[in-house]
This record gives sequence, C-alpha cells and structure tokens, in this order.
Amino acid sequence: AVKTDGKTQRVIELLKASPEQKVLFVSTTATLEHLHSVLTEKGIPHVVFQGGLTPVQKQAVMDRFRDGCQVLLSTGTGGEGFNLQFCHMMINYDLPWNPMEIEQRIGRIHRIGQEKEVQVFNFCTAGSLEDHILEVLDRKINMFELVVGEMDMILGRLQGEEEFSDLVYEIWVRHPDDSERRKAFDALAARLKRARAGYEKSRELDEKLFQ
Repeated sequence: AVKTDGKTQRVIELLKASPEQKVLFVSTTATLEHLHSVLTEKGIPHVVFQGGLTPVQKQAVMDRFRDGCQVLLSTGTGGEGFNLQFCHMMINYDLPWNPMEIEQRIGRIHRIGQEKEVQVFNFCTAGSLEDHILEVLDRKINMFELVVGEMDMILGRLQGEEEFSDLVYEIWVRHPDDSERRKAFDALAARLKRARAGYEKSRELDEKLFQ
C-alpha cells in the first residue's frame, strides 16, 4: 500500500542531485524490480544488471553504462569482472549483512587506477538490522576508511569461526528487547575494535621488519 517509501524518495533525490554516473546496489531481485519501476516512472535513465543475464547481455548493459547512461542499477554481483573506474559514485540502497560483500561492492569502483575521489552513500531504515550493522561498521570501527582487503584481515582475528552475518543474525533473534539488542551490538563492536587494533599492531610490526 506504500507507494513511495522514505528511503526510496531520498535515493531518488540523490540520483537527481547531480549528473554524475552512479552505481546503485541492492541486495535482492525484488528490490531491483521495485527500483527499476520507480526509476522508470521518474524518468531517470538507467540500465539493469543482475546475475541472470547472459554474458552477451551483461556486456551490452555495461557498454550502455560506459557510454554515459546515468545509473547502473545492480544486485551485489554487478560489475564483477568489469572495469567501472570511469564511475566514482556508489549508492548502497540496502546493506549486506556481511562486510566483505560491502567491501566487494566498493571495490568495483575504488581500485588501483581510479583517478577521482570515490563517494559511497549508505542508506538504511532507522531501527532496522541494517542500521545496527552500519552503526558497528561505520561509526565504531570506521570501515569506510580502511584499504580494500583490510576488513578481511580484521574479521579473521575475531575469535570463533562464525560468519559475521551469522553473529548479526544471532544477536537480532536472541535479543528482542531494543536496549539488550543495542548492548549486544556494542559488544560486537568492541570485539571488532580489538581485532582492528591487533591487526594494526601486526601491520606496524611487519612494516618495521620488512620496511
């Protein structure tokens, strides 16, 4: 019954705010179809990229985007194997639960050879699971200041063998009370902070030893 939700409206405003080309990432094909419909209705030029396309179709989509189409609307697999360095603006309409997937998205345009400053816009609904994830990754350990590849090293230092997304899911279902849930996410953030500190100490030691 909701015709235009608040998050979609803000994303549309951002897309219209500047003529620069932008990569717009979503996590599910249902969201992809929703935004495709909205962008079409708003008259925003875009191309759609998702895993079900054939190699020929994928190349055609990328060629249209490279030729100047304003928006590449894509699932998380978008751009894999393609050079997107001509673009320097990326929007995460929704966030994967795994920070490595977020890093992989950023890595599509923020890589060696990129000549412009890359801008990353992360959207989430207040109070949602993604909001808690963003709180932990951005405001607690400054993930978006890390070099691509460092997040993997930090996660590797977390005790236990659970995936980060499993840790997030476990917190969400075990703590229905909001205050308890926030405490649990704060504890996860503290673990990540210790892991980052340990990684940075090892990196500094390596740099001293191997110059």
